[in-house]
Amino acid sequence: ARSEAAIRDADDALRDSYAQVQDLAGRLISAQEGERTRIARDLHDDVGQQLAAVAIGLSRVRQHLPADSSGTAEDVSRLQEGVNHIAHALRDLSHELHPAALRHLGLGVALKGHCREFAERHGIEVDFRAEGDLRPVTPEIALCAFRVAQEALRNVAQHAGTIAVRVRLAGADGALRLTIGDDGRGFDRDAAAALPGLGLIGMDERVRAVGGRLTIDTQPGEGTTVAIHVPIGDPAHGAPDRPPRG
Repeated sequence: ARSEAAIRDADDALRDSYAQVQDLAGRLISAQEGERTRIARDLHDDVGQQLAAVAIGLSRVRQHLPADSSGTAEDVSRLQEGVNHIAHALRDLSHELHPAALRHLGLGVALKGHCREFAERHGIEVDFRAEGDLRPVTPEIALCAFRVAQEALRNVAQHAGTIAVRVRLAGADGALRLTIGDDGRGFDRDAAAALPGLGLIGMDERVRAVGGRLTIDTQPGEGTTVAIHVPIGDPAHGAPDRPPRG
């Protein structure tokens, strides 16, 4: 009897510890998103405006150069091109940190836009398809799915060695399903712990925090498929796809 009671007590303690770890993971993710939002706004509102002022100043300098200073004009033009390149990179970084489209347009549109930008930036074809009812998706679930897609696509660009990737988003039967699949190098799951750049733990924690499940199907030389399945309730009675907070 004592041993059974001790086992029950140990099980209860283990469940409590697990719940505390999950709660801490959720708090850390929320804090991270808050910091991303703050940095994105600083980049856009402060640094971005300063770069715009520099670009305007260079344009004025070029307009007032003497007619016989072609060499200096070329130098100013190169500086303008450099500033414009930095401004575009800064804009992309700001969007990565804080996807404004997700807040204003919803998960489907935001993810489609991100896939398009990813394809243009990396030269990797993205076959994106969305179907079903995404209205019951909460802001927290939408943000989770978007971040998982971001991380999975980043892994494709850095590790997969492929020229094409498939992204599928579906809302049906009270669940949100997202899959990102490629036919690239794949990897050994047992060795993945030695590759912190994959971000697998972070993806798993994000999905668990919204009550979902993450699966990764991969083998060396056979590509990789990352999938999440998150309950979103009854589509007939669920909440609309509201923009995520923060």
